[in-house]
Amino acid sequence: MPLRSYANMEFDDEEKYDHVHATDGGVTGPSIPYFGAADDDYPCGLKFYVTADDLDRLGAADGEPGHTTHFCAEGTVTSVHKGLKGSRIEIEIEELGASEDDMIRLDQPGHICFTERELEKMGLDCDCDLGDGICLEGMARLESLSKSKHGMDEACLQITDLTFLGGDEDD
Repeated sequence: MPLRSYANMEFDDEEKYDHVHATDGGVTGPSIPYFGAADDDYPCGLKFYVTADDLDRLGAADGEPGHTTHFCAEGTVTSVHKGLKGSRIEIEIEELGASEDDMIRLDQPGHICFTERELEKMGLDCDCDLGDGICLEGMARLESLSKSKHGMDEACLQITDLTFLGGDEDD
């Protein structure tokens, strides 16, 4: 069981309404759309992909869709947007593991996006710069496994619960 307190990233009723009806709820604004299926329970910006090889190296190759697991991740801020109607941070996940001690460098980085809603759930604001390092910990659910004749076998992970562990300090 995790020792840290995680923010549940699932949409609450108001967020679900805004998501289904494509409104901004007074937060996201037109420059930060909420994409995804109407029946999504979590923000689609918190889904990311890892290769089947990375899944194997993580010891999770036998995972099945619906399985939830603990994770730690390190990444780099690749985009920061601050606007009158909302903010967003995009992160490229470069390392992933079941704990901070067993992280691997991903063959292909994963990409996640925090809108102002997700940042507020974690008690954060959009106070970071391009290139800042970010450390995250939480729970992720295996959403799907895909195999392709082109060799791009991959797994889609949905972050369900999350906390921010810290990042680069410039001070």
